[in-house]
Amino acid sequence: MLSDPINRLFKSLTPTAQQKERMLLEIKKRSIEDQKPAFSHKRRRGGWVKYLTAAVLVVILSVFTLSYINEEDTAFALYVYNTGTELTSSGVEIATGIINDNHSMRGELVQFNVKGNNINSIRFSIQNQYMDFTDWTETRSNYSMEKQFTVVYGSHASEYSSLVVNWNPKLTIQALNSHPDRTIASLNEQLRTDRIVMEITYSTGTKATKALDMAIQEDGKIFAKLRDYVVTEKDQFVLNPQVKPTEPAKLPDNRYEPSNDHAKYSKIEIDAAAKLAQEYYAKFPEDRQIVKISYTENVQLLSSYIQDEYKAWQIITFDAYEKSMYPNTARHIFIAREDATKEWTVINEGY
Repeated sequence: MLSDPINRLFKSLTPTAQQKERMLLEIKKRSIEDQKPAFSHKRRRGGWVKYLTAAVLVVILSVFTLSYINEEDTAFALYVYNTGTELTSSGVEIATGIINDNHSMRGELVQFNVKGNNINSIRFSIQNQYMDFTDWTETRSNYSMEKQFTVVYGSHASEYSSLVVNWNPKLTIQALNSHPDRTIASLNEQLRTDRIVMEITYSTGTKATKALDMAIQEDGKIFAKLRDYVVTEKDQFVLNPQVKPTEPAKLPDNRYEPSNDHAKYSKIEIDAAAKLAQEYYAKFPEDRQIVKISYTENVQLLSSYIQDEYKAWQIITFDAYEKSMYPNTARHIFIAREDATKEWTVINEGY
């Protein structure tokens, strides 16, 4: 069975009833003329030129029509989420978020969605930082803090605007917060620039590759540019991405490794530690206000932040979200006491 594009082309090139009637009259006319004396060589050559010209025009029309159909079926564009701003090859300054030299972040730096037709799937890979993915139709899996993931788009193009990719520059935020004297201008290129490669597969079998290049400008705004891309052996972040472990890595015997932390402490103890965390964050400036503090059950994932002198202490940890960072990036605060007879105290805090 013919595919839709070829079928449409065939129907467009098939003679209409009126054209068929004209062709029949032409055939009858040719039949009568064939009974007459033969044309001169010059006359015959002129007829062949006409037929050849017509054939060439049909071929050109066919190629143009197929190219047009293919272009329509493989349309692709990126837009800043919830705006009418298209990300183009000439570059766009994104106005939805900013990083300040005081290390706070407002809004969403880069969130985008796809517009197009007949996209089967897109594999997203990121070079330096991390990505999140949210499906607001709630029919696909969401992703958080990933280096690579694949999203199935499907035939319902109306859903594409609800499939949102978020750039998560966690490493840059950490670098700024761990060194209060740092500015955006002083960051190295790896912390100021990033690239998301999109390997697109259409339902027709056609494939294409695009790249979104992003740069943090000195004023903290993001400049982004979309372009065609060719993956080479140098692009190991595409060919061999760093994948987050599905299970915590095994820790050395001399490392702190609590067991059943969520069962070790009573609600009263956890509430007391949470109150201390709230008092700690109450000192933060207004533009870095903490809007959510949540208890973290699995301390072993954060054990590298616990100094040796506190390894034997009782420790409760919380994730804390600044208003400008929620819900993508959390701070961590560690509340500890030497034993049940001692008071809780903050032993560490940060990203």
